[in-house]
Amino acid sequence: MNQVETKPAAHGAKVQDIHVKVVYASAVDPYTDSHADPASTVGALKAAVFSFFNLQEGSRADGALSPAV
Repeated sequence: MNQVETKPAAHGAKVQDIHVKVVYASAVDPYTDSHADPASTVGALKAAVFSFFNLQEGSRADGALSPAV
């Protein structure tokens, strides 16, 4: 579940912390990042998650991409 938490910054603006939790059925522990950068891309998050779970993306026989252990 992803949550967005806002809290006041020193100068009065709001700062958002994005909390990311990814559960992978084959892993004991989930990937969590309590302070993900809101400006980061989905590709950067995907790379971090794949790295955490020691996964590599590969191609299936039909040409589609699939994560592989």
